[in-house]
Amino acid sequence: MSDFDIIESLTELVTKNEMAYDLSGTFHLMGFNLPYHTSGKLPVPKLPGITVKKVSVTDFSWAGAALDFVLELENNNPFAVTLNGLKYDISMGGKPFITGTSQTSTSIPENGKITVDIPFDVNFIWLGKSAYDVLSGESTGYEVNGEMIFNVPGIGEKRFPFSKAGNVSLVK
Repeated sequence: MSDFDIIESLTELVTKNEMAYDLSGTFHLMGFNLPYHTSGKLPVPKLPGITVKKVSVTDFSWAGAALDFVLELENNNPFAVTLNGLKYDISMGGKPFITGTSQTSTSIPENGKITVDIPFDVNFIWLGKSAYDVLSGESTGYEVNGEMIFNVPGIGEKRFPFSKAGNVSLVK
């Protein structure tokens, strides 16, 4: 098998919802050879998708604002996924706004969505006029980067990076 074949196989695996398997062999038991054969399909787990669903802006003044970032996590798996934590960096209008870690364990139902609220107070003196300009509009571009933290049975804690950019409405 060439390197290209391996890369092609991995690419195909990542884009599929199921992976076929075919196992066969022989058990050696008390001098007897017992053949076995089984085949089927296994679901290929996918990481939840993440989007900044909305940003609520309250208490907007010349000195600052209170924000509520609403992140939507979408599980496209035919089984529930438990997220043990979320590390995030959120930028809006090209300006870093918030960095943090949530250690709350959250279950995302099979083929379901949940929202995670992240409250944050913005000080315009600290962030500058550009933050005021971003928040005074109707919408803005955003970028959210970080890691999803899972507890994988038999392995322990695993961190999977994510990155998402888009546009979000500012609800006032």
